[in-house]
Amino acid sequence: MLFKTAAKDMEELKTILTHLAELKELFQKNTTTTSQSNKDDMLNLSQASAYSGYSKSFLYKKSSSNDITVYKPHGKIFFKRCDIDDFMSQGKVQSNKEIKQEAQQSLIKTSF
Repeated sequence: MLFKTAAKDMEELKTILTHLAELKELFQKNTTTTSQSNKDDMLNLSQASAYSGYSKSFLYKKSSSNDITVYKPHGKIFFKRCDIDDFMSQGKVQSNKEIKQEAQQSLIKTSF
């Protein structure tokens, strides 16, 4: 009886492992496809606001002043996800470590 239970448990474990392997493969395929397509996803103003955390009026002002790239087919405003990412990364504030490294590199260049 104990042997039959162990064999049944082993068979169930094999089935579970097979399903996990299939799920892992599907997840990896989906992640690769999603990460490639997300960069070029077109977002409307509401979606861009939700994605970036900026208000709609802020995004509209930035698009009006050409501070952020927008697309206006038929008068509606759309943003590419990658353009929003680029815009958000413009305001980088360097850490003390980065400032020191930059200063050291500058000193090395000027001393030669």
